[in-house]
Order: sequence, then structure tokens, then C-alpha cells
Amino acid sequence: MPKNWRKNLLEAIKSEPNVTFIWKYESDEVEWAEGVENIHFSKWVPQTALLNDHRLTAFLTHGGLGSTNELAHLGKPALVIPIFADQIRNANMLARQGGAKVFRKHDLGNPTEIKKAIHSIVFNQKYKENAGKLADLLMNQPTNPKEQVVKYVEFVARFGPFPEMNPRVRHHGFIEKNLLDIYLVMYFPYFVVFVLVLTISMLGYSKVSVRKVKRD
Repeated sequence: MPKNWRKNLLEAIKSEPNVTFIWKYESDEVEWAEGVENIHFSKWVPQTALLNDHRLTAFLTHGGLGSTNELAHLGKPALVIPIFADQIRNANMLARQGGAKVFRKHDLGNPTEIKKAIHSIVFNQKYKENAGKLADLLMNQPTNPKEQVVKYVEFVARFGPFPEMNPRVRHHGFIEKNLLDIYLVMYFPYFVVFVLVLTISMLGYSKVSVRKVKRD
């Protein structure tokens, strides 16, 4: 993490002296946070147990799939700072349910925005209420996911096998299976343009060389 981002997070933490922050930090070098009394560092934190604790007000995460599932099922509000890959989708999914706030990683360079985001997720009750509502919805689904899996397995075992369960891709050749024909169509125009530009450049260079030889 860039030092200025870390510094800005620390400033945001200092601005909430009545809130205790637990920071999973995999280093013993925490001198940069010396004097800040409402922060505790730990190399390892039992995340599930922490999310189950009624004293937890909010959770800050990158939005990995595991954390997203736990937040959704345990009903905790979150400030999500996605970095890459599926984290962006996961963050927006929680935010759509109203129990999380998405914070752009580039805004970590803005201490004012960080303070506002943390204060909002901690003290705005709408996030807590919406997160709890999502957890209740998941807990009381009309169909239990485990029972549904068992029913489908029993159904297939009794009436299967079904042609739909045999993917057609198994019968495709190497080119189709790896989408090489699609890539060829997509990139062939670029290849043609590249060859034309290269040919024109070489012809131009050849003419210049011939003129130079004649002058010599």
C-alpha cells in the first residue's frame, strides 16, 4: 500500500476517537501509527468470528468472494474498496442491496473522502438495516439451497442421463474448442492493416535509399 494511502487511512481513524479499529496488518513495523490509541494491529484475524460479533459496527474489505458471502449472510455493513478482478462486481452487488458502500481505490489519496466514507458506514443506520435485511432474506429463502441440490441430484439419478448434460464442446475440434476461428476473424483486419503499413513503410524507405545511392 502506498505510504500516502496508509497515512490517509490513519488520519481517518484518528478522526473517530470513539470507534475502535482492528487492522489486519502483516508486519511488526507499525511505528507509523504510534500514538493512535483507537487502533489495534494483528497479523491474523478470525474473520468469521469477528463478523459474528455483535460489537462489530462495520467491515472494510477489498470485496473478495469469501468476504462478500460472509458479509451477505451475517448481515454486516461494509466499506468495500475493490482492487481488481471479481472484487468490483462483488462490491457493486453488495452496494445494490444497500448494505455496503463502494469506495474507489484511487480516492484513498483523498483524506477528506476517506473520512466521509468511514463516518458514513459507521454511523448511518441505513447500511446496518439493509445488511440485516439481506441476511434475513438469505436465511429464509423459500427453497433451501442444500435441499435443492439433493433434489436435482436425485432427479438426474432417477431419470438421467440427459443430452443437455453432455456439453457440445466435448465434440469440438481443437480450433473450435479454443475459439481460434473467432480470434482469427477478430484480429485478421488488424493484421492486414499492420502488413499494409509495414509494406508502405518499407517501400518508402527503399525509395529514399535508392535516391541517396543515385546522388552519391
